[in-house]
Amino acid sequence: VSGLTPGGQKCSVIWDSLLQDGKFTMDLPTKSTSRAPTSNITVTMTAKMLILLMGKEGVHGGMINK
Repeated sequence: VSGLTPGGQKCSVIWDSLLQDGKFTMDLPTKSTSRAPTSNITVTMTAKMLILLMGKEGVHGGMINK
């Protein structure tokens, strides 16, 4: 995978444990465009839905997972 675009925001995949038992997370740092601030997006899932969480600029993806 070369990247994802949730909500039109280009992202890289740096950690994909979405389908691993007990993990269920994917970390996606946004790619900077036109000097825009970057942030981390974490994707997690429940039995019925995917949940996307977006941290503020400078917040590490691991902090969003907790």
